[in-house]
Amino acid sequence: MVCAVEAVPYEKIKAQFKKGERVSIVTCNTCTRSQEAGGAKLMEEISQKLVQDVGIEVVEEIVLTIGCNFDYYDYAKPTSDVDKILCLGCWAGWSVIKRKFPKIPVVAGVRTLGVPAMNEMLQVVTPEGVES
Repeated sequence: MVCAVEAVPYEKIKAQFKKGERVSIVTCNTCTRSQEAGGAKLMEEISQKLVQDVGIEVVEEIVLTIGCNFDYYDYAKPTSDVDKILCLGCWAGWSVIKRKFPKIPVVAGVRTLGVPAMNEMLQVVTPEGVES
């Protein structure tokens, strides 16, 4: 899937975490990276800022080639021993994480704007549970 995305402002992401929480950060290395809303570099920057500003413990950082592919999570083997997951992927990726880890809160760090089609932008419905 190729979708149009934008990063959620850092202050809004930061407000969703508390000191001492154990966090896994997952990012897509396709759509979100190419639009500077995700990818390894941004994930590392946000990780460092959240550790410094909030005092969370980042348990793991996972970069997936395609974050909206359910099967990729079997190879990445993310831990379920965390308080929250920060998703730096589109809403399709967020939905996959929610299905894979239904008991763990997933924070959306990216907002999906739509799917480009010809010379129009098709609107995307926000998944239930994502704060937009």
